[in-house]
Amino acid sequence: ISERALAITETVLGPDHPDVAVRLGNLAATYADLGRPAEALPISERALAITETVLGPDHPDVAVRLGNLAATYADLGRPAEALPLEERALAITETALGPDHPDVANRLGNLAATHRDLGRAAKALPLEERALAITETALGPDHPTVAIRLGNLAATYTALGRAAEALEAIRRAEQCALAALGPEHPTTQSTQWYADHLRDLFGVAD
Repeated sequence: ISERALAITETVLGPDHPDVAVRLGNLAATYADLGRPAEALPISERALAITETVLGPDHPDVAVRLGNLAATYADLGRPAEALPLEERALAITETALGPDHPDVANRLGNLAATHRDLGRAAKALPLEERALAITETALGPDHPTVAIRLGNLAATYTALGRAAEALEAIRRAEQCALAALGPEHPTTQSTQWYADHLRDLFGVAD
């Protein structure tokens, strides 16, 4: 379906229309969902090139394309190539939407995860902390996304060997997910699993 939609859009609007970039992004996402990032890569690259050419290098849609391309590099196990794309996506998003927009928190979280993948937990930490602060302010302290941010922060603290802070962050994540989503939600269950894992890892009783 995604391939057919792309073919129709290219035929009707031409190969360099912004809507073609949207179709390319959808097709790349489908390949990613199928576990085929190598096939997603050239499609994501073409989507980015079209968007930059048509809308300019600093348009918010360029940040979206950069983020998608960075995710593809991450799926390919190439975080060093993802890093500059995420840094640029963050800069564009901050300029376009302001430093406290929830989308900025998403960019910060992605950038922090890449730093962790590269073994740079110390660089990830302030990014995670800022992402959490933005999310709590924008969405409220009990929003499900706050639980995700706290879980990521716990992972960074763990990588730094800061057990007490990791346990406090995951405890808050557990409580937030339970209150916002209920005990049966996948986010709650994964958060509780990670909380139990950290308690076992650090030898702390429930």
